[in-house]
Amino acid sequence: MALEKRYTDNVVPLVDIHVGQKKISKGDIAGAISLLRPAVNTFFHTGDRFWEGYGTNVLVDALLQRGTPADLQDAKAAVERLADSPVESGHVVHAIWLLRARALLAKAQGDDAAYQDHRDRYRKMATELGFEGHMAWAEAMPFERSVVGVDSFQSLYLGLRLLCSHLEKHEVGLAFLDGAPGDGALPLIAYCPPSLKAEVYRFIEGKIRDQLDSHE
Repeated sequence: MALEKRYTDNVVPLVDIHVGQKKISKGDIAGAISLLRPAVNTFFHTGDRFWEGYGTNVLVDALLQRGTPADLQDAKAAVERLADSPVESGHVVHAIWLLRARALLAKAQGDDAAYQDHRDRYRKMATELGFEGHMAWAEAMPFERSVVGVDSFQSLYLGLRLLCSHLEKHEVGLAFLDGAPGDGALPLIAYCPPSLKAEVYRFIEGKIRDQLDSHE
C-alpha cells in the first residue's frame, strides 16, 4: 500500500501538469493555473527535485501569459522558490529549468539585460548538454533588438540547427548525387561531434552579438 500510495503521489501531479499544458494550448489559462498550483506545490512538499523545475516552468508560463500584476508577483515567487530549492551542486536538470524560468520572468518584467544574460546562458547550457527540447525552447527566445544584418544571421543560425537535425535523422542513407555512376555508398555527411556543433553555434551567436554591439 505504501508503494502504491507513493506511485500515486508522484503520478497525479504529473498528470495535472500535462492537463494544465493542454488547457494553456486551448486558451484556458485560468483553468490551467488552478491545476498547476497544487501540482507544483506537491513537488516541493514531497521533495521531488527532478520535477520541480518542469512544473514551475509550466506554471510560470501560464502566469505570464495571463499577465496581471498579481500573476507577475506569483511568477516571481515561483522562480524564487525554485532557486531556493535545496538541490545538490551540479544538478543540471534543476539548473537549466531555473535559467529558462529566470529568462521568461526577466522578459516579462522588461529587464532586457537580465533577459539576454539568462537567455544566452540557457541556450549555451542546452546546447552543451544536448537537451533537444530545451534547445528548441531556447531557439524560440528572440533577440530583443532588430537591426540590419542581425535577422539574416539569426535565420542562418536557426536554419543550420533545423538542417543538422534533419540530416542526422537520415544520415545513414545519404549519398552524393554527383558521385561515380553506381556509387551510392559515399556519405553526404559524416558524424559531427556535439562539441563541434556547439562551437559552430557559438560562432554564429557571436556574429549576431557583434552586429548588435556595432549598432549601439
